[in-house]
Amino acid sequence: MSLRNSGMWQRLHEWLPNEFKDGYASPYLSGNAEGQKTVIRFFKAGDSVPSLVLKGSRGEGQAAIESESQILGFLQSRSTREGGLGFSAPTPLRSFEQGGWYYTMETAAPGHPLSELIFLRSRRRRMEILRHELSRCAQIAETIPHVLDGAITAHRIDPSWYEIPLGVNLDAPTKAEVRLASSRCEQAGLCAHGDFTIENVFWESATEEVSVIDWELPMRGVPQLYDVYTLLLSSLPALALEIPEITNSDNRLESQFRAAFFGTGPWAMATREILERTSAASDNLWLELLMFLVIRSNYFLWRQPALGREYSRLLQFAAEHKKSFVGPVLASTGFAQSSRV
Repeated sequence: MSLRNSGMWQRLHEWLPNEFKDGYASPYLSGNAEGQKTVIRFFKAGDSVPSLVLKGSRGEGQAAIESESQILGFLQSRSTREGGLGFSAPTPLRSFEQGGWYYTMETAAPGHPLSELIFLRSRRRRMEILRHELSRCAQIAETIPHVLDGAITAHRIDPSWYEIPLGVNLDAPTKAEVRLASSRCEQAGLCAHGDFTIENVFWESATEEVSVIDWELPMRGVPQLYDVYTLLLSSLPALALEIPEITNSDNRLESQFRAAFFGTGPWAMATREILERTSAASDNLWLELLMFLVIRSNYFLWRQPALGREYSRLLQFAAEHKKSFVGPVLASTGFAQSSRV
């Protein structure tokens, strides 16, 4: 919805950088301004992608965007200190309060979200994205715990999220492995973006620059590859590589999960290649997947119960099909003795 002639635009206009006051920036509202959260994107004349993003929140949502602004400042400082991060993140510009709302202003990510790139490709060409763009972004996802090391605004996950969800039945050895891995996750305190999905990762085709947005809820106390698995799981419905069985399945997400992580076709082989490129490839990636699914299931059971139940079914399947998993699986219990998990 365009805000050019709205009262909201008049109130916010004075807070904009000078280049957005000269009459050639068009503001568009996403979400409901009457709700608790809103996003306003500013487009320069002739551009199809925004240049500036203004996030507003009131009530409980204010803490999340305040946290994101602090994380973005942390990333900017770290990038300057280390000469880059391997990816870019929005630059925080300013924060202010207006009419009972708290706003943060940041630069927009260049390029397009991976979700859009995938849907614009023909089904035959989606495998290319899996092997190239998604593979590159998975390598970046693995670096997030290092990048966020020292970020004080990353909160520890609720201890109950380490518990095996109700309705999931694991055998005694697997349950013991999960408990040991949970303890190591909690002790190591590694951080993750928390929502490293194909909607939040942008790809600039001309430069192959990767940008990551939505740093509102970084998580502490997760496995090394939490963001890697978040990315790969989020891509399953969009890729939908093996048809017609998968696309016509009543349990589509589970069918796609089986094909990508426990299958024998091209999709599974590409997933294996991505996992083998991670520095954690010598560790028990199957157990890392279980830990990811335990935490993600509990997260969604809290936020979106129906999706949480779906992820619980993925956890059950993964626990029962260790021998079919595409990645390396160690014979010993627990993760490798390292600071990762």
